Amino acid sequence: MSDQAQSQQPGAIPLSVNLQYLKDLSFESPRAPQVFVTQGPQSQVGVNVRVDGRAVGENTYEITLHLEVGATAGDDQVFLLEMDYAGIFTVGAVPPQVLGPLMMIEAPRMLFPFARQIISNVVASGGFPPLLINPIDFADLYRRQLAAAEQQGETAPTA
Repeated sequence: MSDQAQSQQPGAIPLSVNLQYLKDLSFESPRAPQVFVTQGPQSQVGVNVRVDGRAVGENTYEITLHLEVGATAGDDQVFLLEMDYAGIFTVGAVPPQVLGPLMMIEAPRMLFPFARQIISNVVASGGFPPLLINPIDFADLYRRQLAAAEQQGETAPTA
């Protein structure tokens, strides 16, 4: 079935991924090699996520997942990973009120499994056990971004 025929089916989401790419990646392990040879407190891992979007052409958008993953043991930073993983998406004819949720919820949902795999591989390459980040509720993240923008008197986040 062609993409055009598929996008015209009732219930089909008019969203296609043109390209996915790693835009920026940084990994630091400031306590290496001591972290590997000394027994310290159990590491605590934290994950911060932000989604940004911008138009790059007619009906074409770049959506970027900004992920920051850090592990600490007590007051010491065990590792810090910062990554921007992006995709170029084309959206079909949708009502304006659907564009924001489509770009800021569905597009990052499509990117996330690939970003998660990169994070797992990089952390493992840094000498630590592979890290599997739990799924992210991008709908809740979008609602929180809307609420924060509303409180600050800004416009809603859209691509």
